[in-house]
Amino acid sequence: MRNNQLERMSQQSQKGVPGRGPPEEMIKRLKDQQMRKETLRKLRTRNALVGASIMAVMGGIYLYTLRATRQENFLDKDFDRPSTNQPSKN
Repeated sequence: MRNNQLERMSQQSQKGVPGRGPPEEMIKRLKDQQMRKETLRKLRTRNALVGASIMAVMGGIYLYTLRATRQENFLDKDFDRPSTNQPSKN
């Protein structure tokens, strides 16, 4: 589609279409617009990769923190109660 537009613009510049301004300026604007679209596409891709990387690091830190700070169960045992596995003294 872009090439078709450029071809039409160059053909019109050869014909000299009146009332549409200088065709060279129109072609230049179209090329600038295409370059801007390409630049923005590259920026969006790079920003998406950086964002995904940051989210992955944040998720890893969050999961590590949850795992590292979970409650320990060695103090949950009741030390005062005698165990039932010991033989009774009779």
